[in-house]
Amino acid sequence: MKTKLDIVILLFFAAGLYAEPFRFALLTDLHIGGTETALEDLRMSVHLINEDKDIGFVVVSGDITEEGDRESLLIAKEELDKLNVNYYIIPGNHDTKWTESGGTFFSKLFGSDRFEFEHDGFLFLGFNTGPLMRMADGHVLPEDITWLKNRLENAGKDQPVFLITHYPVKEGDVDNWYELTDVVRPYNIRAFIGGHYHSNRELRYAGI
Repeated sequence: MKTKLDIVILLFFAAGLYAEPFRFALLTDLHIGGTETALEDLRMSVHLINEDKDIGFVVVSGDITEEGDRESLLIAKEELDKLNVNYYIIPGNHDTKWTESGGTFFSKLFGSDRFEFEHDGFLFLGFNTGPLMRMADGHVLPEDITWLKNRLENAGKDQPVFLITHYPVKEGDVDNWYELTDVVRPYNIRAFIGGHYHSNRELRYAGI
């Protein structure tokens, strides 16, 4: 099956103090090594992003490779490093339980399997939702939930937050979705952003 890679350019307006719009790009489900055109698609995406001077940064939300193998991850990083703006990356299920390293090489290569940064007053938090075993539902580890809770408590309830996952955080996709939604519900969550479905969808996670 041929996978089509799209660049999603996201433009957000915030209320109150956060009135200035900003733009960033989302790359997801690159699946390098999975199709004949995956690498070509990524190269074209990097080129198009670099041509758009209004894009402030790039978020990459998982399934960077098809098999999570070292060679494919290195190829993906080589191309992503050609971006003229910072990029922030998390793994997907194909990068973890589909791999001979059990996902450990991803963190060694990119420095971590989660990220946090602020942009124009917005807090971005990305974390792994990979399965505990191959073909199982996604799962958020207790240490990641604790990390997320601490970051949100430090941010306070007023700061707007974007949460980046690979799996949609709902029943049938993440087995402990309710633990995550219970933790984040009290905070100013503007959106979850992710991938996995290979299509554009608008979802609600327990009312969020």
